[in-house]
Formats: sequence, structure tokens, C-alpha cells
Amino acid sequence: MNEFIWSVEYVNGPGVWEEGAIDKVHLSKGIGRYLKVTKKGLPGTESQRSKLTISYLGDTGDIKIEGDLGLFEEKPSYLTTIKGNLQYDDLTSYWKREIRLG
Repeated sequence: MNEFIWSVEYVNGPGVWEEGAIDKVHLSKGIGRYLKVTKKGLPGTESQRSKLTISYLGDTGDIKIEGDLGLFEEKPSYLTTIKGNLQYDDLTSYWKREIRLG
């Protein structure tokens, strides 16, 4: 079981991050499966995050998370793609209006 700790960069303070939700996911055979939320918060809602598609390459650590995601609430939501590498703790994406998610 893996833990995803979501962080959102402040628009008015580049480089300043706020820790958001913490979700438990299971990564196995190239697919991620959402298990439960352990801390509520940004981005979006638990329901939206549970519907994200998670694919990864376990041997290289490359991961891709994709789906509709709100930021503070369920609406408005935008197609969001997060790519990165779990081995290097490097997951970054841009949500609508240049807000970085990690």
C-alpha cells in the first residue's frame, strides 16, 4: 500500500506549498487502485480522486495519474494529468490557471 500526499502551490506565492489530502492507494501490476482517504483536503473531493486513473511502471517508478479534478470543490473540474517518478519523489502537474499540483 502506498500513500499519496497531495500538495497545492499557492498562486500568489510561487514556491509556497500547502499540504492537502492524503490518500491510500494500492499499486500492483501496473495499475493503481484507490483505497481510502486518510486526511481530507485539496485537491478536489474524495469522490473525484477515487475515480482518477493510475498507471505505473513498478520497475522504473514512472507513474501517470489522470482524470477530472476540481481544486477547492467538485466544480469547476478540469481534465488533469500528473506524470512523474515515484523513485525520485517527483510528481508535478499544472491544474487550470497555472496552479501546480504535486
